[in-house]
This record gives sequence, structure tokens and C-alpha cells, in this order.
Amino acid sequence: LEPMTRRYPNHPYEKEVEAFRQRRQEAATVRRLTQRQRLVSPKSEAQRMFESGLTHAQAGDNAAARRIWRAIVDVFSLVESETIWVRLAENALRELPETDSSPADAPEIQAAFEKARGFAQTGDWERAEAIWKGLEILYRHQPNADALLKRIEQERKAKP
Repeated sequence: LEPMTRRYPNHPYEKEVEAFRQRRQEAATVRRLTQRQRLVSPKSEAQRMFESGLTHAQAGDNAAARRIWRAIVDVFSLVESETIWVRLAENALRELPETDSSPADAPEIQAAFEKARGFAQTGDWERAEAIWKGLEILYRHQPNADALLKRIEQERKAKP
């Protein structure tokens, strides 16, 4: 598809080609993640917990990541086989920002709010509500999502 797109940059099938390209990229991502999961060797408890802390940090919940990594240091510091995970936890604790980030600040969430606001402004409350409800489902149990949940509440109140 690349050679065709370069040769005919304004062809009438641009949207279809882009949709196909995106589907291929998504399929490759799923395949890569699935393959990685199959190839992963059994994990030690310290490794599993370190990765749990990493997941929290990536989600912006730095407080939970900090608790987990601090516990790894406390629990496994004298277990020789877990030295690498203790060191990684100590390094992560030093590098982790003190404050949590809010998912409400993420550009993707901002884009979702813009779409919902657009639907609300045109009177399509059902589609706006679907976005708000989806955001609530995804983030209601996230400890750092208070600002996001309050924003949903405010946007719903703007409904005439």
C-alpha cells in the first residue's frame, strides 16, 4: 500500500487504505502482546509485584506504585535471589514523581471530552452520555481520577 500511496497520493481510496493500515497495526500489536505473554517465563513474587507497581505508575497512581515498591524493598531486601527486583524498586522510588498524575490531563481524555461536548452541544445527549458513562466505567476505581469524575458531573449538569 505504501508504494501505491506514494505514487498516487490523492487517490479516492485514502480513507479505506488508512482504515486497513490501522487494522493491520492493531492486529500486529495484539499478536505481539499475545506472543510476549506466551514467551514470558514464570515470575518470582518480587518481579510480579514490581510489575504491579509499574502498572500503577503508568496509570498515574504514583502513591500505589510507591507503596508496592517500598514493600518490595522491605520484604525482599534480604532474599538474595530477589536482589535485582529490590534494586529496581529502589531506583523506581527515587525516580517516581511525588505527585500523582490525573487521567483528566491526558490528551486522549481531553479529546473524548471534546467529542462528548460536541455531541451535547448538538443535542445528541445519548452519544455524549455514552462517552461520559464509558469514562466513569474506566476510571471510577482509579484513586487519582477524582478530577475526571468531577468534570463528568459538571458536564452533565450543563445539560439543559
